[in-house]
Amino acid sequence: MLSCKVIFYLLFLSISISFCDSCTETDGNLECNSIDDLVQYSASGEIHSVTVKTIVRPSGVFNCDKPFFEKFKNVEYLTIANSGVFLISKDCFRGMIDLIAVDFNSNVIPNINLEVFETSTKIKRIKLNDNHIFNLDFGTISLTQLKHLEAKNNQIRDVSLKSDKFPELTSLDFSANQITHFVVKSQSLTHLNLNFNQIENFTSEDLITPNLEFLYMAGNKLKAIFPEMMKHVKKLSYFGLEANSIQSFSLEDTQVKDLIDLRNNKISKLEEVKIVFNSNFTDYEIYFHNNKISRLTGIPQIWGVRSLFCEDCSIDFIEPFLFANAFNQTKYLLMKRNNLDTANIFQSDGTDLQFKYIDLSSNKISKIGSTDFRNLKHIQTIWIHDNKITKVEPGAFDGLTQLNQLVLAYNFIYRLPIDLFTSLTSLNTLSVHANNLAYFQLTDDVFMNLHILEIYNNPLQCKCLEMIRTYTKAHGIGLVYDKFSKVKKGTQPDCVIIDICDPEAGEEFVKDLWQLFNDKRFTHDNMN
Repeated sequence: MLSCKVIFYLLFLSISISFCDSCTETDGNLECNSIDDLVQYSASGEIHSVTVKTIVRPSGVFNCDKPFFEKFKNVEYLTIANSGVFLISKDCFRGMIDLIAVDFNSNVIPNINLEVFETSTKIKRIKLNDNHIFNLDFGTISLTQLKHLEAKNNQIRDVSLKSDKFPELTSLDFSANQITHFVVKSQSLTHLNLNFNQIENFTSEDLITPNLEFLYMAGNKLKAIFPEMMKHVKKLSYFGLEANSIQSFSLEDTQVKDLIDLRNNKISKLEEVKIVFNSNFTDYEIYFHNNKISRLTGIPQIWGVRSLFCEDCSIDFIEPFLFANAFNQTKYLLMKRNNLDTANIFQSDGTDLQFKYIDLSSNKISKIGSTDFRNLKHIQTIWIHDNKITKVEPGAFDGLTQLNQLVLAYNFIYRLPIDLFTSLTSLNTLSVHANNLAYFQLTDDVFMNLHILEIYNNPLQCKCLEMIRTYTKAHGIGLVYDKFSKVKKGTQPDCVIIDICDPEAGEEFVKDLWQLFNDKRFTHDNMN
């Protein structure tokens, strides 16, 4: 009989052998549990892909200072992640002449020279993310087929790239490093990601990328952008500058074609943002979210903007005729969560504004006047929910024949004028839920195209609610209402039990009932 020590030893030996023999080969794909197993593995067939799947990073480090992978000369894809790789020398990839993509993410590499790939002339993608790299040297080697290089989340402080060595490079990602200075000269580059670094400034000679389309520079320390800085950038579609310290921004219209993202900066006046027009191009978006602009005054020189988004900008005043003078081609306006107390901001000299979508939700608007929206003949969507609206004047939506979505929810409205919606022949969705409505009128000649009616959380009279339910069912309208069941003690009721449907029911009828339907949505102070 074997002793316990012998059994334990044999068990240990079997586990060790199993671990050392962790590599499996299937259809030209080789997978190993450790880099040591990979180095010791003798390939039995033609292998095109090698992957080391290390679940727990080893306590030691691996130095690739010898041609360990020369036996894998036909390998095209090499992935050695989370394996404690520390050193990569020129000998590491010697003989790997068919290598197309290499992934060394999540190792402990402190520095690397791209000359290590000098024999891998077919390489197209290199991933070096989540290492400890403080120096990435492009060297003097020419990698003529390299298209994508990633080295994000490292400790790189300086980047210097010249395109003549990498004529096919289209994507470069150095986000989440410690870069303070960069020089990128590339005729082929289309995507450059420098997000979350320490960049305070750059010059036109630092960025010579005439074919660059996407430039990401969020989370840096930039204070201003001027046309001269972008002198050699002519085809930019997206310029991401959110979460910097930008106070002033100016570009020529030919330098950006689609979207400028200036969220979370320090812009206090819209006059500090300027797009200089040298062409007829008029179709781009600007995001100003979370700046502290407060007042929109003067004549901002950003004509031609397609979409203007200023959410959480603390805006409490918009100069009369501002949109007519500076944004008369703008189609999308988002100004939610500001401090506006009026919707009368679309004044015009008689020319219809081009807005198709406006979002004024979560402001402090108390009334919708009869002329507030009269210049919005092209409007398709109005979101004005979560305000303090107590009154909607007759004719407020007259002439808005293209409007298909109207959201008035979460306000203090207790009565809507008769024929308020007569002009809305295209209306598809109407949301008036969470108000103080006791009565709501539905007529055939008004809601001919209505598909969805949201009217829950209102103190509707039960007879009125029955009429609404009958009408919507007969006309195929989707009625969104929370409850149609018997009321239990302590639960919100469906409606106010009364024998009639009184169209004149208003403040006096609602004042003792609102709290059952819409907590904190009705007080006498709100009505004044």
